[in-house]
Amino acid sequence: MLISKENKKQFYNWAVKLLKKLNIEDKSLGFVIKAIHFNIPAFLMLFMVYGSKTLNILIVLYLLSILALFYLFDGCFLTKIEKKIDGDDLTIIDPLLEFCNIDKTHENRFKISIYIFFTYFSIILFVFYLRFYSSYESTNFFDNYFDLIGYAFKYYVLSMFTTLESDNKLI
Repeated sequence: MLISKENKKQFYNWAVKLLKKLNIEDKSLGFVIKAIHFNIPAFLMLFMVYGSKTLNILIVLYLLSILALFYLFDGCFLTKIEKKIDGDDLTIIDPLLEFCNIDKTHENRFKISIYIFFTYFSIILFVFYLRFYSSYESTNFFDNYFDLIGYAFKYYVLSMFTTLESDNKLI
């Protein structure tokens, strides 16, 4: 743990205090943060597909910094801020854990979040490669492109579930 519990607590309290200055009820504020948290990956993917090379590089750097923060804070700091504001223990990962009959523990949420992050990051890098370094030419680029991403995602998700079933700690 690179950041002490006391420093994390101070950061969370500072962030919550700052957000509460918006004069929005806790339940509504928690909902807004969760909505933004849930939609950021989709918006980043759109920016990757349609944005400039500079924007794509900034997104990759942003994602690497998010990964570093995830490890520094021992989980997603946004999720922890959401929990402090609305008191709800629900995370974005929970529906997937429930679907797979996996206990909703911090360790399982952490591992699944890492799996999902690296899947997403792999897709982001693949998009970056296709857009700026591939010599792949097609009149119907985006149809083929989304098919490729769909197959890659399907393969990765299936391999993730196979890994989870064989890992006794997760089940």
